[in-house]
Amino acid sequence: MTEINKEITEEVIGVNIKNVGISEKMHQKLEQLVDDGYFSKLQDGYRLAASIAILKRMDISDHKLVKRKNIYDAAGVDENESFKKTISQIFPEHKGNENNALEKFADLGIKIIYDEIIDNDELDIKSLLKDDLND
Repeated sequence: MTEINKEITEEVIGVNIKNVGISEKMHQKLEQLVDDGYFSKLQDGYRLAASIAILKRMDISDHKLVKRKNIYDAAGVDENESFKKTISQIFPEHKGNENNALEKFADLGIKIIYDEIIDNDELDIKSLLKDDLND
């Protein structure tokens, strides 16, 4: 079974994946952000990206990870299960599939962060989240 077919099968039957990743394109952007000094480690950027997308309550229902790349053991990214708990509370429709949701949030969040830097030449998290922090 190919990796893509395995991912689709796992998502359809509701298996919470053990390894999280992102799309190939967002992986390249995340690597660039680390190379440019915005993050010291890929994992830091991954966590911030997922957090931003969760805070913005991004709709991940139709989001596909094109050319998905496994990059982390889910337990390594979510050591104390704070992402799992947050996702299941804010997005109950993803309960039991929190890791699947986490990687989609991270993928969308990387795009948000990258676009913010391209548009403003800096990462200003307060400005980026100004509309979301008042909810």
